[in-house]
Amino acid sequence: MQLPKLDLEPYVDMAWRRKWWILIPTLLGLAVGLVVLQVSPKIYRASTLILVEPQRIPTGYVRPTVTQDVASRLRTISEQVNSRTNLERIIEEFKLYRKPEDRVQDLISKIRRKINTWRHGEEAAVKKEEEAVATADLVGKLRSRISINVDRSGSSFRISFRWHDPTTAAAVTNAIASQFIEQNLKVREEMAMGTTAFLKNEVEKLRRDLAEREKEVEDFKQKHMGMLPDQLESNLNILNQLQQELTTLQQRIDEQKKQELLLQDRIQDLKAGRLSPSSAVVAGERQKTPEAQQLEALEEKLKQARVRYTEKHPDVIALKRTIERLRQEVARVGVYVQGDDLEGQGRLSPRQILELQLEKLRQEMEANEVQLSALKEQIAQYRERVEKTPAVGLQLGNILRDYNTVRSRYSSMVAKLLDAQMAEELEKRQKGEQFRILDPAVAPSQPVEPDAKKVMTLAVVLGLGLGGGLAYALELLDPRFYRPEEVESYLNTRVLVSLPGLKDEDDKRRWWSLRFRKKAA
Repeated sequence: MQLPKLDLEPYVDMAWRRKWWILIPTLLGLAVGLVVLQVSPKIYRASTLILVEPQRIPTGYVRPTVTQDVASRLRTISEQVNSRTNLERIIEEFKLYRKPEDRVQDLISKIRRKINTWRHGEEAAVKKEEEAVATADLVGKLRSRISINVDRSGSSFRISFRWHDPTTAAAVTNAIASQFIEQNLKVREEMAMGTTAFLKNEVEKLRRDLAEREKEVEDFKQKHMGMLPDQLESNLNILNQLQQELTTLQQRIDEQKKQELLLQDRIQDLKAGRLSPSSAVVAGERQKTPEAQQLEALEEKLKQARVRYTEKHPDVIALKRTIERLRQEVARVGVYVQGDDLEGQGRLSPRQILELQLEKLRQEMEANEVQLSALKEQIAQYRERVEKTPAVGLQLGNILRDYNTVRSRYSSMVAKLLDAQMAEELEKRQKGEQFRILDPAVAPSQPVEPDAKKVMTLAVVLGLGLGGGLAYALELLDPRFYRPEEVESYLNTRVLVSLPGLKDEDDKRRWWSLRFRKKAA
């Protein structure tokens, strides 16, 4: 299916017939556009490009504590730069309130203040209130003319400021850029210091907690000394040694009891005359010398000390020296005391010698009984320690687990604190991430407002629209026919012949003369 062809010839003819109605409004629109460009206040935009420099020292050596991205940090800095106090300082520094277009506003404000003063009689208060309102309006206007555009990669951003004076616009833009750089350093340093302060507090808390845990562990070990898991093996060895000593001592006591009975029988036999004095003494038990008895006691004490201590312990070394000296003495005087010597020294009778031996034996037995009781108590004590060791180990394990957890957290927090202190020193020395002005702002040569292209385009469009509208309206109101198709459409009949219009002045004069003649006839 073929689409109908659009015929533009009628419209072209109409535009040509009404060309002055279209051309004049268009020219008027251009003139109005030029006037608007000349009358409208000029706004200039100055821009500066700021580069985000990464940290100069590799992050593998010093990890930064400021992890906030550039966009978030720029929002924080923007709020500080766009604060009322800072903008008022910029206004005062660059005299931004002295603009030519403000004179009319000042005049209106003065008239309004006079009226309010006449009505209320408080000129100072009214003036102060109006100045505050004017300053707030100026701060809002200044804030709206500052723009920040961050690059997609986050490696740079651009600061722009629009003002009616190009030199002032460039100066304010550079000042704002300097504030951004200073605020960035300040913000990063404050963040690093805040992180360090927080970590210091946490380390101090953990240090106190760790000290309490250490004291708890130490108190527990002191309270349960001898029942700790690491002492179990030693306790078992000592318990085995004590049991062996108990067995040996019990055997010795049994032998002494037999010897006691033997001595008692010999004394009775000697009293009854069933045993001669010489055979009683010879048959008597030989008694050890005091040196030999002391040596035997020290050797037993050395065995016990070796169970508890090492060979290098001072008590063990002292016992070895004493034992060595006593061995030399025993070698000199002998191990046993002979019966002849007892009899010769005190000129004792055989009965007295046996009674003396019996008394000495009973003393030894009493001492052994005391030692036996002490060994039983020690065995019971060490057995109790061994039995309680599992429960004590479980309690100690719980305490040590909490202690190790706190200690691990403390060590980790100390490491983080050291990293934070290094990062803080990095920020103080300005070796961290920084902002650097790559392209400083310069005074622009062309204004951005009003936009000449937009204004002139709009003026031409409005002029053409107005002219076209007038031309179309006139065409609708015109009763004449200009094309055969219009006649056919209006009369609903076909046109056989169409004569061309008058082309030149001679044709027009002939047409008018012919028309006058017809009227005269």
